[in-house]
Amino acid sequence: MASGISNTFRIGGLATGVAALGALFQGRISSSLSIAIGHPAGALASAVSAEGIHGADAQMLARAHLTGAAGDAFSRGVNDLLVTGAVVVFTGALFSLLVRRKDFQQQRPAVPVTSDEPGLLAEAASRPVRP
Repeated sequence: MASGISNTFRIGGLATGVAALGALFQGRISSSLSIAIGHPAGALASAVSAEGIHGADAQMLARAHLTGAAGDAFSRGVNDLLVTGAVVVFTGALFSLLVRRKDFQQQRPAVPVTSDEPGLLAEAASRPVRP
């Protein structure tokens, strides 16, 4: 039961992380293109975030001077993704240091067989093993 809950939260966290990073990427591209163009660039930002500069070529047609702005916006978006991912991983590593040692499952030491119990050992070895 616990492994099912763990897997559910793992997949949910993965989906949420991808959605959040995708929104960050789209927003960064949109803001960078809006600054470069001077007005909101909704369709162009969607094309650049989905296909990179090749998507920008299809949207811009005769405005070839904006290809550089589209490439710069894509690079800034990817840079923000990498920085955000690094911060999240570093924060997770810091929080992992807060786990107490007693919360880890400890292995029990093996019980040594003493020499004065040879009959018990022989009896256990002669029993058939059941699956």
